[in-house]
Amino acid sequence: SALFQHVGLEIDDNVMSYIEKTTKSKDSSRLNRDSAKNVKSWKKRLSPEEITRIKQGTSEVWRKFYLETDW
Repeated sequence: SALFQHVGLEIDDNVMSYIEKTTKSKDSSRLNRDSAKNVKSWKKRLSPEEITRIKQGTSEVWRKFYLETDW
């Protein structure tokens, strides 16, 4: 993984297994969840005011990760 290489960590089958177990889980818990389904759940959990505050507070970096339409 590029992230692991960037921070100088090795990735092996055990690490990949753990990542898959905790990001593709059908049972959501504190440590396990279906990340693909969870990626936009913040839109339901946060108020419009909270979203605006986060967008303004992260204005220098959010454009690297989100499009304007994602907000």
